[in-house]
Amino acid sequence: MNETINKLQHELGIEFYYISRDEGVCPCVVYNYKKELLISDMKKESSSHDFFFILIINEKVNKTVEKFEEILLNNLFRNIAVNQSVTTKEGFIQVSITASKNI
Repeated sequence: MNETINKLQHELGIEFYYISRDEGVCPCVVYNYKKELLISDMKKESSSHDFFFILIINEKVNKTVEKFEEILLNNLFRNIAVNQSVTTKEGFIQVSITASKNI
């Protein structure tokens, strides 16, 4: 898991935070995930992860979202969806992105 997140962080060039970030940090990605074990013959074969990313950014929003989508595709994520955007109280744009990956 850490290897996957580190690779995404390196390729996007933006700091990733698990669950929360310090106030005012931007740009960054805050993520969380749900994990499901895939078991066959009572042995773990792999695990499926549903990722929930929040991209927090203040410039080049569309370009950064498109770059993040491309990075997710290149790293074999599936079911990628850019969901909704809101403005934070600090004036940053917060974009919700979901994706899945077998690890």
